[in-house]
Amino acid sequence: MKKIKEWFKNYHPSKFVCYLFLALPIIFASIQCFGKLDNDSWFLLNTGRYIINHSFPSIDPFTIHEGFELVVQQWLTDVIFYEVFDLFGKVGVAFLVFASYLIIIYIFYKLCQLLDENRFRLSVLLTVIFGVLYARFFLTSRPQIFDCLIFVIEFYLLESFINKKNAKYLIGLPILSLALINLHSSSWFLFLIFLIPYYLKLDWFHLEKGKYSLKPLVIATIVSILVAFINPYGWDAISYIFYSYGDYYINKLVVEMRQIQIFSFWGIALYDTVLLVSLCYLLNRNKKMKTRFLLLYLGTSILAFSSWKGFQFFLISSIFPLADFLKDNFKKENKEVLYSKLFWIRYATIWILFASIPILNIVYTTVDEEPLKVLKDTILEREDTPESLRVYTGYNAGGYFEFYDMKTYLDARAEVFIKKFNGQKDVLKEWNDLQNGRMKVEEFMDMYNFDYYVVEEDDYLYQMVFKDNENYEMLVKTTWKEEGVYLYCTGSEKES
Repeated sequence: MKKIKEWFKNYHPSKFVCYLFLALPIIFASIQCFGKLDNDSWFLLNTGRYIINHSFPSIDPFTIHEGFELVVQQWLTDVIFYEVFDLFGKVGVAFLVFASYLIIIYIFYKLCQLLDENRFRLSVLLTVIFGVLYARFFLTSRPQIFDCLIFVIEFYLLESFINKKNAKYLIGLPILSLALINLHSSSWFLFLIFLIPYYLKLDWFHLEKGKYSLKPLVIATIVSILVAFINPYGWDAISYIFYSYGDYYINKLVVEMRQIQIFSFWGIALYDTVLLVSLCYLLNRNKKMKTRFLLLYLGTSILAFSSWKGFQFFLISSIFPLADFLKDNFKKENKEVLYSKLFWIRYATIWILFASIPILNIVYTTVDEEPLKVLKDTILEREDTPESLRVYTGYNAGGYFEFYDMKTYLDARAEVFIKKFNGQKDVLKEWNDLQNGRMKVEEFMDMYNFDYYVVEEDDYLYQMVFKDNENYEMLVKTTWKEEGVYLYCTGSEKES
């Protein structure tokens, strides 16, 4: 380990080369091909369109279930996404996400610079690590992109308040709170939780308390809480997290809510990242660690181990503190270094070439047709009034058909289908019982009287009813996802 530390101390690539490393996160973002809309994107777009045309719904208007209470916890994200989609299509949504990601990368780099005391190579290294991991695992057209942006800005304001000794930076916290409660209210409590470590100024053992006044932070926190009530759903939006998380069937169904197995690809990425950050602290254990950074590290490590979704919060809050903790292992730079015009011309030229990669990739990947389009077109060719149809879909496909005005059985808004949220019925439990053979398929089908069935090959309905059943006509077959998932759309029974 001593050799590794010495190598870092003696490795001094030019500033030009270091900044080129920042192209790596951008390239990874491009490889992700996030221009393709996923199943969540369709219900976001559909909800945004509904809010623009009909105002805020309190009863779910998209499924076959009647009277389901509804809180649109990401209403502002829905509206923004739909307005961009309406003007520029899927390419526009992709560029919106990509632009948000670039802003995140820039602010994260500036956040690291607040702590590194002019060791810009360390800030570049940490930004690349954060950017690559976030792009690889979490970059998609969902409200989480705005979560990340807001949390990174939150930490930047807090650290600027401490390091620049200027309370004016805290004025931005209530603004962020107001934005988050409307963009993605289920993440709002985490905004408050991230403030807690900044209140605990302990001076134990190797811990170092910060030298700053808590009074401005208390005022900013109180105002942040008060402005959170400025949203269309009031307290229901603020308390949304208590209704939408912790449900057994949601945790079983939604991949990002599950605990990741250590020997899976995702598990290796998660545990190795946490281990790497831990080693950075352990190998420099003689150096004092700031209390707030230790608490952020411990708290978000628990989140990361508890669910895949929690890993993104670890990336956001536990990598940038290394800029402070590891700064003594990197050479301090001279701020007076000047660069020639030729340097900036070369630098700009190479960055333009790098920028063309994601731009071309986004445009290319967003021209593909949706895999479910053939199913949707088949139904629309046969029906003049899609809004009157009752369509069976599983968890993944529902949002797409709802976007085209069809009423579905289920979609990817998992919390909408639990009783403690909708006030009516545990649909997720019912669907889980159906898929595990604990409910008679005939009883289920008679209960809902579907007009069409969209079934995946591993769907219990397909296996028990439609497969090799001559009483039902298969209208069309398609392939969905590279994993080889097939969907079948079946109309009414054949006439005898």
